[in-house]
Amino acid sequence: MPARPSSMIAWLEPTQAEFLRAIALAADVAIAGAGSPSRGQTTTVAGMLNCPPIDDLRQALVEPRADLLLIFTLPDFDFAALAPTSIKIATLEPIPDSALAPVAGDWSPASTGPKATHVHFIPLLRNTPPFRAASEFLPSFGQIAALSYESLCLPEEGSLGSRLFAAMDLIHHLIGEPDTIDAAYIPIATPGSAGSLPGETLRGLSGTITANLRFPNQRSATLMLSNQGSRWSNTTTLLAGAPHTHDHQHDPDVPPPLRHVRGGRLRLFDDGFEWLAADGSKLDEMRPKRTRAGSPPRSRAAANSPTSIALPAPANHAINAISDSLRRLLADTLFPEPPSDITTALALGQTALLSCRTGQPESPATIRRMIGAS
Repeated sequence: MPARPSSMIAWLEPTQAEFLRAIALAADVAIAGAGSPSRGQTTTVAGMLNCPPIDDLRQALVEPRADLLLIFTLPDFDFAALAPTSIKIATLEPIPDSALAPVAGDWSPASTGPKATHVHFIPLLRNTPPFRAASEFLPSFGQIAALSYESLCLPEEGSLGSRLFAAMDLIHHLIGEPDTIDAAYIPIATPGSAGSLPGETLRGLSGTITANLRFPNQRSATLMLSNQGSRWSNTTTLLAGAPHTHDHQHDPDVPPPLRHVRGGRLRLFDDGFEWLAADGSKLDEMRPKRTRAGSPPRSRAAANSPTSIALPAPANHAINAISDSLRRLLADTLFPEPPSDITTALALGQTALLSCRTGQPESPATIRRMIGAS
């Protein structure tokens, strides 16, 4: 007897319906229901997706009608207070949206009784295929001295808060906690607007954030994050400290060409990575092969030339990353727990927001004091 196909319900805005349809198709998951937090839009969303409407999301979690709940837009209730449920929960928006709020499933070791259901933030960049492939040789790369991370997307692909949360999770995973964060917020430009400042939580953020982060031992990172940056794109550049030889000659876990090489420049993209030594030689690479038809023209004039070759449609990396996360979550094999320190990722994000409001570098210690006082 063939296995029953997986199914999901979703909580989203009408503008995200086609995005959800594409994700479901890529993940091979049936849409069993949909609803919206916007008043009067649940019927509209369900009609667009040709599925039953979900009027009461809380009740749908108490009596699951699918294998998975996928959240595009935050519902208005506390997931930390959610009773255990058999449905798996994945979200494109950070839940909770503040380091001061309780984390779903984050019970103290002394507590008794069943844990609340975990809420999985997806996609985390460090769990995407390129990062999983690169993680095999990251120990040979050496200590990261500088990091540059750019994360852009369309509004329907996630909020600025989701980009900020994912960035801070990645930063903390690769380098640790910074001493200070100096950030600036660029709101969405509207006619006659005088600009605005972000709030204290990651909920409902739109626009662009840039940031400079300082770490101990003269290490640093720069960020550019936006949900107004055209289609989904993630680019991470790592620079190691001064290259040096380390004797890995007898280390069976390090490939022979890399046993005496460390450092250089490592760039990670949505579709692969490239590792160059300090002298420019290529150490490793995983990128899709580009044919002549896929090579971009050098200029607008070349693109309009009668002899130019039509470019293929760009890959939708957002759909690929989210569907990959859903498949792994539904398979229930080797899927990671939420970030190892979700409170730290939220605290770093809120430190950046604080810096946007004060116009000064801020320390995560400030947010940690607030957490301790709450």
